[in-house]
Amino acid sequence: MNPNTDDECYYTLENVLLSSCQHLRTVFQARWKKETGKDWGSTELSGRQVIEGLGERIYESVPTEQKAVIVTGSLGEWDLATLSLVLQHFGKKKNLFKNENEAVKSLARLKSELDRNNPKKKLSREKYNQKLGLFKTSLQTLKIKQTVIKTLIERAGITSSATALELATKLYEEAEAHLEKEEFDNAAELYTKSLAIPSLLPVHLANAFKKRSECYYQSLVQQQKEKGEDVPSDCDHLYDKAIGDATKALELHEHSWNAYRILALCYTMRNDLKQAIYHYERALEFSPAKHLLKRDLETCKALVAGVARLTNYAPTTTVPEEIAVAEEIILDAPGQEEVGQGHEYKTGTATVPQNHVAAASCYAKGAELGNNPEGIYQLALCYQEGTGVEKDLIRTHQLYLQAAEMPSNTPGRMTKLKKNFGVCSAQHTLGWMHESGTFLEQNYSKAAEWYEKAASNGSGLSANNLGIFYNDGKGLPRDEKKAAEMLNKAVELGAANATSALMFYYIQQMEEEKAREMLKKARKWGFPH
Repeated sequence: MNPNTDDECYYTLENVLLSSCQHLRTVFQARWKKETGKDWGSTELSGRQVIEGLGERIYESVPTEQKAVIVTGSLGEWDLATLSLVLQHFGKKKNLFKNENEAVKSLARLKSELDRNNPKKKLSREKYNQKLGLFKTSLQTLKIKQTVIKTLIERAGITSSATALELATKLYEEAEAHLEKEEFDNAAELYTKSLAIPSLLPVHLANAFKKRSECYYQSLVQQQKEKGEDVPSDCDHLYDKAIGDATKALELHEHSWNAYRILALCYTMRNDLKQAIYHYERALEFSPAKHLLKRDLETCKALVAGVARLTNYAPTTTVPEEIAVAEEIILDAPGQEEVGQGHEYKTGTATVPQNHVAAASCYAKGAELGNNPEGIYQLALCYQEGTGVEKDLIRTHQLYLQAAEMPSNTPGRMTKLKKNFGVCSAQHTLGWMHESGTFLEQNYSKAAEWYEKAASNGSGLSANNLGIFYNDGKGLPRDEKKAAEMLNKAVELGAANATSALMFYYIQQMEEEKAREMLKKARKWGFPH
């Protein structure tokens, strides 16, 4: 193997180091089995065992970003730097002698220097020979056989890489044409063919795995739409393939932000939100499209907050029965007719087809004509979700504040439902954002302030959250009586989840009859789950 150009020298050395990284993963697995008597599983549980058990020294010594990688337990995401630290510190006693430690560090430095100092992906022949020599010496110090080292280097050769890339590029172009037509199976088949091309560089193999993973994911989305299921039961194989290919892409090219993004999307689809957030955060480390990923990450965090509290605490719709009563009582409120039309377009009716663009337009007119808080709030939701308008979180926040700061005695707003529509919804949403740290800085005191305002304007959800705050001493002084008072108010205002919390409160207080009453209401409203 004799690379001739600066490009060939760079990619050959990169391939050599990637191959050594894969070999070191095997070394770690063997040492793990020797130490524990068990095979390593690339799971979060294994990651915790490394940082809390046998390898507890590791966690204290690594940088923050590597802590996050180690905790996942996913060997495919452990780069040379991470593997070097793991091998140095893992185990009940030292696994490596001093010279072996230096050898592992040297490999990590080689990869770091190659990534950091070569934006043009070029390396002179002289530097290539120098670094290749360091690579060989490091592996020999780690007692890796000469035949293995020779094989690693030979496999990294790029003698026919130009021809291989030319063939692969043609397949990529055909695949892209199929993707534009949403023919995902045909596109995946072409990427499969490209993976079979000999001498294709790891960076290009990584790209093919990443693109094929995207095809599998898009097929899943397509099946979702057709069958109306979260993840259709007969499509598990597509989900597994998407995850598998994205993981392989990262093994070959650890800085592939798009592979991290696909993993995040897949985990979101399966409601594994913790893994989704982790992979969005990893994607952000390497992505040029940070604003898009930040948006998706914030949405994912919002889902986590909603799941954790058994309800969506940033209400996206007004309860249909409430709409009917509200429209009957406040139809003469300025801009309300336009807002009512917006509701019809948003959900669709027997006579009005669903149209998000028309809904957003109606809400905007209602807000403009009468400074209508319900219209302003609904328009904010449109900007937050990107329905009918382009997603804009800055505009979203501005509109929520505008609705939330309107006077609570706006004529015609308070109804027999005891709810100040639009105003209390916006106030509650701002409280939820501060509580969960979604879109806004997490601040429990500010969350409590907004919840208090919203509860006084008729928000049962806010009254429920205040009850929890008082009970937990979060953002407010701990006060069990005040907590019960707010939870009772929440029940009066129709917050179903408050019945469950009150039921357990009365059980603790030995008030059996009140507990039974709450249990009846909880069952009637579908709580506890």
